[in-house]
Amino acid sequence: MVAHCEDSDLIAYLEELGIDSHTPRTLNVCLVISDHALANETSKRLQALGYCTVVDEVPAPVLLRWIVKPEWHLTGTRVSPTDLATMTEIRQALGGLAAQHGGVYDGWYVDIDDTEPTSAEAPSA
Repeated sequence: MVAHCEDSDLIAYLEELGIDSHTPRTLNVCLVISDHALANETSKRLQALGYCTVVDEVPAPVLLRWIVKPEWHLTGTRVSPTDLATMTEIRQALGGLAAQHGGVYDGWYVDIDDTEPTSAEAPSA
C-alpha cells in the first residue's frame, strides 16, 4: 500500500496539535457519486462496513442544470484510529468502492473537541 500525501499531511498536522492518531475517534469519510441509486447502494455497502451514513444531493449550479447532472455527497462516520496505515487502507478500500459505483473518494476529516487536552497541555510525569 502506498500512502497518499494528503493523508500523511493531515495526520502530521493533527499530531502537531497533540492528537494521537492511534487513539480511536470519530472519523468522517466523504465520497461523491454521480447517481442517486448508486449513492444509496454505496451507502448500504458503507453501513455493512460499520459506518453510519448520510446521502445529500449536491445540485448543479442554476445556470448549468440543463447540461450538468446533480451529484450525491455521501458521508460515512465511524470510530476509528487515524494512523497512516489505517487511513491508507481506508482510502484504498473506499476509493475502490466509490469507483465501482461511478464516484470518487473525496477524503476524510475528524472533529476536534476544543475541550480535549492535547499533548502540549497534558501533565508531564
